[in-house]
Amino acid sequence: SASSVAKVFLIATVGFLAVKRPKANPLIPPQSVGMLSRFAFIVLNIPLIYSAIGSTLTIEVLGSLWFVPFAGMVVIALSFVVATITERIPFFRVEHRVDFDALRIACSFPNVVAIPVLVFPSLCEFEVVYSQFIGTDEEGVEMMRNPIDECSNSLNAMTFSYFFAWIFMFYLMGNQMLVNAGKRKG
Repeated sequence: SASSVAKVFLIATVGFLAVKRPKANPLIPPQSVGMLSRFAFIVLNIPLIYSAIGSTLTIEVLGSLWFVPFAGMVVIALSFVVATITERIPFFRVEHRVDFDALRIACSFPNVVAIPVLVFPSLCEFEVVYSQFIGTDEEGVEMMRNPIDECSNSLNAMTFSYFFAWIFMFYLMGNQMLVNAGKRKG
């Protein structure tokens, strides 16, 4: 996962330098930055993250984790409902409906989705965590696989599944709500 993070920072650095250099006439005009950053995220970063995390997945593993994307969608939907209900409380009222729509999306789709990519591999280095991944065969004999690798592979599969649910829900409803709010505000 460290290599994935390094690649993301490399992409961001190239983008930053293209906007800032050369000083007199940057490679990318400032008015194009928003569109190009969204494009770079979707076209470069998402496949990069999925290819690194998804490289150890199998259909069997994904099939056993069906509850992760389901639970992710339930959490996002529940967050949206709670944010919507919260607006009914008098001291939480937002004056402008457009601002409230953007706030509901921010509450429903927090950016903490990327934290497991950084945290989980580190957790797998602790014995208390990786000891749960020491497997046995049918006769009860301990298998010879590396428990740290097994832990990382399992956590990568869960993260991949949750990423899928997050991106599916965001582009199913969240992105369009933000675009509509921006059009109404402008």
